Amino acid sequence: MATLLETIIDGATTTSTPIPDLLRLCLRLARKLKSETLSTWAESELNGYLAGATVPPYRSIPAAAQGRFQNIAYIQTLLIPPVVLEEEHRHFAEKVVVREPVAQLQFLADSDGKTLQRNWPGNLVLYYQDKIVDNAHMTDAWQVIGPSAFTGIIDTIRTRVLQLALDLADESGLDLEKLANSTPQHTQQIIHNHLYGSGQFVSIGNENQIQNIDQLNQIAVMAGDRAALDKVLRQLGINDEDLAELSRTLPEASKSKRITAKLTGWIKAAATKAGAKLGNAALDATTAAITQLVKQFLGLPPG
Repeated sequence: MATLLETIIDGATTTSTPIPDLLRLCLRLARKLKSETLSTWAESELNGYLAGATVPPYRSIPAAAQGRFQNIAYIQTLLIPPVVLEEEHRHFAEKVVVREPVAQLQFLADSDGKTLQRNWPGNLVLYYQDKIVDNAHMTDAWQVIGPSAFTGIIDTIRTRVLQLALDLADESGLDLEKLANSTPQHTQQIIHNHLYGSGQFVSIGNENQIQNIDQLNQIAVMAGDRAALDKVLRQLGINDEDLAELSRTLPEASKSKRITAKLTGWIKAAATKAGAKLGNAALDATTAAITQLVKQFLGLPPG
């Protein structure tokens, strides 16, 4: 009789097992491993991600914005380039975070050309109504996601489940009891990296492990796991004094549930120090990678 891990591996290898069924198997696996991370992820994929929930990066989809503009002579639908928006609003013309349940995404992926439209908030439309096109008034704006994006999300879920199950099988020899009772923190880190990171687990035990920006982008930390965050930062050349300063900036960010100006300053300084360790990676890329790690620690959504 096949073990639970073997059943999950077989189900994730082909498309014959529906994704909702595969996710319910993941719920059983989460119960055996006592993994809240895996349980929360599987439930969110089945039921949809609530506002404020941490959404995996594969559900952030590039999506251009369109607007309906009119004046006395015409009504037109035009693309809205991100550059015409203020920086804090540009994501409304660049990407969409897809929070819908996976069954709905499967329906849209299987449909003949059905799309998902995400309307701009009304206050945002009012703010930009006269700021984008000269002599024209914007009455509505939205982003559209097509079927190929839904197919991509579903395929990514299946692949991540397969990679996770294969890694857990390598760790345990298919013995879940052994896996649940030995090095639980290591097991939870594997789970978190596969679901919320790049999909590849990178050990952070070797002090010389992180050598370039690609490796840094593959690492994820669990919310509240300060030891894991500090270990990664130390490998990037961040010293104890820097980490003490980080400790003084984190409470305000945690309370406000956002990256504060003070924390942004700390991240930029850390990225500058980390540049040499990462093969002189571009400052912007290093800053973005460290920002994502800090967001993961704080339990903030990506992006």
